[in-house]
Amino acid sequence: MEKAKLPLSEVLKLNEEVDGLIREKLPVYIKFWLHKLKKHLTPNVDASTASQKELFDKYGYQENGLFKIKTDTEGYKIYTSETEKMMKQEVEIEYNPFKLSSIENIETSVPLDVFFKLVTE
Repeated sequence: MEKAKLPLSEVLKLNEEVDGLIREKLPVYIKFWLHKLKKHLTPNVDASTASQKELFDKYGYQENGLFKIKTDTEGYKIYTSETEKMMKQEVEIEYNPFKLSSIENIETSVPLDVFFKLVTE
């Protein structure tokens, strides 16, 4: 296993990319490593979601089941500032490097910008 430090915003993006890849038709051994990676990402995603909810509860309101924040308020400025700070926080993840040769024939429409940072030649 290797470790990488990524900003939280990239960890959240990587989580989405892994979710998309898991839904693709892939060899079982690749899905195995994707699921292990997902397991390392989940606590950070959950913590981010809980923090976002806390900010929404403090500065926003719910209307028709949707969370909203009025953009012309001090609360919105604080919400935006706190969210930006949170997204810049570095998070260490553990992963098994994916070899380019093992994934080069995979066809997917999923953008893999962050995932490619975990690929070695």
